[in-house]
Amino acid sequence: MQNINTDKTEYAPSITQNQLEIFFTKADTKSALWILLGVKPKIYMAKREKIFEPFGVPEIIEAVAKKDDDVFVEAPTITADGKTLYFHKKDGEKFAIYKVIR
Repeated sequence: MQNINTDKTEYAPSITQNQLEIFFTKADTKSALWILLGVKPKIYMAKREKIFEPFGVPEIIEAVAKKDDDVFVEAPTITADGKTLYFHKKDGEKFAIYKVIR
């Protein structure tokens, strides 16, 4: 997990059934008070070629939210076939469940 875990806040992982992709939430701050600071987490994905290799460098899932978007998204869950990603998105004062399909 050397490319996944950083000095920022990573949480809520979901791995594909073949274990070659991992999706997770990242709040781009070192502070444990990231919610109070107004940091908006984003969803990232990292790949690897074989299950015994480390994951590569994560990339943001821009179909969900770009890095500079002022939107709060978190908690990815990938379906067994690896085609649909469900996640939380903050709409006003509440969270709703959304999905993207590849």
